[in-house]
Amino acid sequence: MKELYERKVLELKTKLAATEDIHNLEKEQKQSVTEGDRQLEKEKESLREELQALQKENTLLKENNALANRKKEHYVCEIKRLNKALQDALSIGSSPLSEGSKKCKERCRHAEMRTKVESHKQQADYQWDALNQLPPHVPYKAHGLSSERKFNQ
Repeated sequence: MKELYERKVLELKTKLAATEDIHNLEKEQKQSVTEGDRQLEKEKESLREELQALQKENTLLKENNALANRKKEHYVCEIKRLNKALQDALSIGSSPLSEGSKKCKERCRHAEMRTKVESHKQQADYQWDALNQLPPHVPYKAHGLSSERKFNQ
């Protein structure tokens, strides 16, 4: 009888040890899942912050783009005005003169003015192509760079 009880006690101790091992494993798994959840939450928060920064940068870039477009429109109007004034000056210079030497001088001036007009037109075309490109003094936030732009007003 004593042996029977000893065997029973031994079996119960073995079962108890196995149950404690299983319990410890389950406890470790729960801790591991909890730590994984914490890591996921940290990653989510980091991504939220990055998204907010990108949205802020996007807004800033849109504002800067609108400002650049307004400046471009202003420059187009100014160039048109200057070209008209230059054309008017050229048309005044092309009126017939009575003396031959004055005509020669006026023709030279007229040719010079035409050259200037063409030069100005080419510069205006170059400026609009350059506006479509990004200015060299503007750093960007992409890949760790800032996106602040400074425009002279």
